[in-house]
Amino acid sequence: MSNNMWHVALEPGTTRMQDVILANLSVNDFELIGLLLSTSHLKGKVFETESDCRPAGDHKWCFTCYTIGERIRDGGGTMMNTKKNRYADAMYGLAIGDALGVPYEFKDRGSFECTEMVGFGSHGQPAGTWSDDTSMTIATAKSLKDCDGEVNIRDITDNFLNWSRRKDFNCNGELFDIGIATSTALDTGKSQTGEFDNGNGSLMRILPLAFTDCTDDEIRAVSAITHGHEISMQACVIYVHVARRLLAGETIQEIIPTLKFAKPFDRLDKIDQLSVDRISSTGFVVHTLEASLWVLAKYDSFKDTVLAAVNLGDDTDTTGAVAGGLAGIVYGLESDFAKECMAVLRSKEMIAECL
Repeated sequence: MSNNMWHVALEPGTTRMQDVILANLSVNDFELIGLLLSTSHLKGKVFETESDCRPAGDHKWCFTCYTIGERIRDGGGTMMNTKKNRYADAMYGLAIGDALGVPYEFKDRGSFECTEMVGFGSHGQPAGTWSDDTSMTIATAKSLKDCDGEVNIRDITDNFLNWSRRKDFNCNGELFDIGIATSTALDTGKSQTGEFDNGNGSLMRILPLAFTDCTDDEIRAVSAITHGHEISMQACVIYVHVARRLLAGETIQEIIPTLKFAKPFDRLDKIDQLSVDRISSTGFVVHTLEASLWVLAKYDSFKDTVLAAVNLGDDTDTTGAVAGGLAGIVYGLESDFAKECMAVLRSKEMIAECL
């Protein structure tokens, strides 16, 4: 049996955005496809040959599931680049950027060069290991999935608590990185609202909301589970709106000039005009937002964007994650580089279960 191609037929009514994530997974065996069907709440059948898979009878439509990078094809062979596909592209793009950055976190710009997925370094983790950025993102995504796309603050918070206390949503089953404001908020049950609580701990996990029709107030409320200062909440709103506009087909070059805000976001509308020495990549939420938009505007491929984000140094995993999510939307995961990263990325099945 071929180990890189499966044919899947979905039943009528199977239309949620997680229903088509299979096309963006590295699929190595027949049993894994069955697992993904069940864990993603799919209703369908898997076939060994395309001739057996036809969009007829009790099947709504068929698609061919290739290894990472291929798009879904309908029964007539038409390429389908749907919003649902791009949800997976965004989530895995974020995880890739995160994992690329984990070994280099806290390192100064220019003291290293990230060119591929490697391990150990700052946290001593195997190659492909992602951190709290992806953990909290998929915890948010899992809540949206379980709540039919609705924002449920209590449910999201419970997922965060399960992550920090029970070690759910952790790559390799290990919690090795958690921000101070996030830890304090979850331990005390109180949102961190001080001026010095504006780390990037809510921005890094907010991307799933771009794939819902939630309001700005709901975006702010999700941020405020841990980061409740106006700067952190506004950064999340801006980021989600940028992601939605990219999904709608606008380019980052078209979007940037319209991002006119008061301080501390007053550089966003000209961020693409700044030289790299004027871009900071610390854990301050404004710096992370600026850096992610800067690399997206300066580079023209998924590979170059995420590597540039990580190579800015300092908070490498979060800058990589925030930029990687947007790069996944823009470029997808069809490049050789993305396929190579996906082959190394750990705990992919856990991510799949949450989408």
